[in-house]
Amino acid sequence: MDLVVSVCRALANRDRLRMIHGIYSRPGMTMQQIARHVDVPDPAVSKHTKLLAGYHLVQTTPSGRYVYCAAPAANSTSNSFLKEMQNLLRQIFIPGKGNRALAQVCDYVG
Repeated sequence: MDLVVSVCRALANRDRLRMIHGIYSRPGMTMQQIARHVDVPDPAVSKHTKLLAGYHLVQTTPSGRYVYCAAPAANSTSNSFLKEMQNLLRQIFIPGKGNRALAQVCDYVG
């Protein structure tokens, strides 16, 4: 139950939801690009991304001096709850997946 509460708390932050929207809809963005996209300082984006990556909700890939972000690969976790959260976020934020009504809940317009 602690994991469910922790993940829900992580997703209950407007900046994190806006970051997830950017990451899922534009895979391969760098941390700096995400910071500009959501108008949040670079250190805060790094902190938020590390938290989201810890729950397998985003994937980060360091390359040189940049860190690239994307939706996590399918089956990147064995935890069934986190897999379902990944699927839900894909349905909400990946273009063409449908269910735009759910995406409006987080008011992600940037």
